Amino acid sequence: MLKEGADLEQEVGMDDVLRDLILQMKKGISRLAFLRHLDLSFTKIKSLPEEIGEIRSLVQMILEGTASLTTIPPGIFPKLTKMAKLNLYYSYSDWELKDGKDVAGENEGPSFDELKYLEQLTDLGITISSTASWEDFASCEKLTRSATRLMVKDCGDMRSMHLSTKFKNLKEADFSDCSFLKELKVGGSTADGRPEEAEGSKWKLSHLEVLRLKALYEASIIWAGVLTRECLPLLREVEISFCHELKDVTWVLQLERIECVILDTCKKIEQVINIERSTMSIRPCGLPRLRILAIRNLPKLMSLWTLPLSLPELEYVKVLQCPQLRSLPQSGTGENMTVIHGEKEWWNALERKNDTEDCSSWYFQAAE
Repeated sequence: MLKEGADLEQEVGMDDVLRDLILQMKKGISRLAFLRHLDLSFTKIKSLPEEIGEIRSLVQMILEGTASLTTIPPGIFPKLTKMAKLNLYYSYSDWELKDGKDVAGENEGPSFDELKYLEQLTDLGITISSTASWEDFASCEKLTRSATRLMVKDCGDMRSMHLSTKFKNLKEADFSDCSFLKELKVGGSTADGRPEEAEGSKWKLSHLEVLRLKALYEASIIWAGVLTRECLPLLREVEISFCHELKDVTWVLQLERIECVILDTCKKIEQVINIERSTMSIRPCGLPRLRILAIRNLPKLMSLWTLPLSLPELEYVKVLQCPQLRSLPQSGTGENMTVIHGEKEWWNALERKNDTEDCSSWYFQAAE
């Protein structure tokens, strides 16, 4: 979508946007002199025209979901000095390194140094696909402070990663396909994950709402200092898949705003919430806003939780391919029954003390 001015909004087809943009670039950049908002999100664009650097009025450029975008000519970003929002989440990731060598060893592209020229930038979505690029980005305070959406993927040689409190405005974090990652450190500001000030002081990622971990096969999650309810006050969605070192997610009890938890194909999880084994200081147990719990292909899962939990908003639980899960706790303390979606054979084989206990608060919905 192209918008010429703050109040102009046009409903235009995706193909029309791309065609008109390219034609106007060829005819003369003066036709786009007052363009402030450029939205090419989720299009199949493969390269960004060099002429975009001449649209000095641009305030926002949205390229989210442009997975085919592999070419951005160097030198574009420093010209766009009015840019306040740049979204390259799930998009271009072939960033030039500080030493001048391209990550892929082929064509030159922009570097993170170019983004430093954007003095008005406060909202940055970024995609990173190499260990060296991650180190460059994480070392720049201006960029970490501006980052609101972060995707780190395909870093095959990365062994340790630190999501520090330098990402103070981060809302969404996605780490995937880092096959040999051993540690994901969360919180603190120092290289070893210690809290910002004295040992034991509190840390906070105040704006983080969504955390996704996928195909971190060998990684353990290490929390800086003590994980308390003040550390992640807005985190509402956690999605974890193919993380085989994970044994439980008891730490979600420290997330007062958590609404959705998704666990998929984690080989070692035996219990979703294991309070007995937890070393955290956990107050009276409950998840006041949890609405959705989806678990799939957890071959060792034997129970969801054993101690009573207050789950007043729990609406929907999905259980698929969890053959060792043979009993269910009470669904929660809400007024309505909780829907549980699963295989009919699994449901019929659940162990029950009698016909009414254990499953009386669940409404079963058979998976097709």
